[in-house]
Amino acid sequence: MIIDELYLKNLVHCISDFPAKGHKFRDLSPLIADPKALQIACDLLVYRYSQTDISCIVTVSDSGLLTGSIIAYRLQKPLVRVRPSSVIPDTAFSATFTNVSGEQTVAIARNALNEQDRVLLFDDAIASGESMLAAAALVRQCNASIHEACTLVDLPDAGGREKLTELDVPFYALLTFED
Repeated sequence: MIIDELYLKNLVHCISDFPAKGHKFRDLSPLIADPKALQIACDLLVYRYSQTDISCIVTVSDSGLLTGSIIAYRLQKPLVRVRPSSVIPDTAFSATFTNVSGEQTVAIARNALNEQDRVLLFDDAIASGESMLAAAALVRQCNASIHEACTLVDLPDAGGREKLTELDVPFYALLTFED
């Protein structure tokens, strides 16, 4: 695992002062563009969740869709998307949050989840955690339970992981980058 972790970490580039001054953006594009790295990342996550009782994967943003789709396919679980409320015709619940990109409202489709569902929340990265917190709130409004929130990359200095933990949402990240 250590060799895989080093290989994957070296493919994540740090871009300073993007999208705002003082912010460090972790670009996952080189990791996703590398077929071997993408396979390693997905294999590790599929292995982690293959023997769990999750019933579906909920992707938190479009940036988590590619990897989330692969994981859902490999685990043979349905994929549910949390998306901007303006693109969901049959919105059941919505949540508004603010992050470095500004204010955003996301939603989940009516009947996407129910009380029998045990969800794996997935996104590519977590920084402040606001989008993941909004997604967790939507899942809970659907009366589904959260098995775990998972990301490829955690930026713990931004506080997202801590906020999830405070709300009793278990969290796992494949890679962690301290500032």
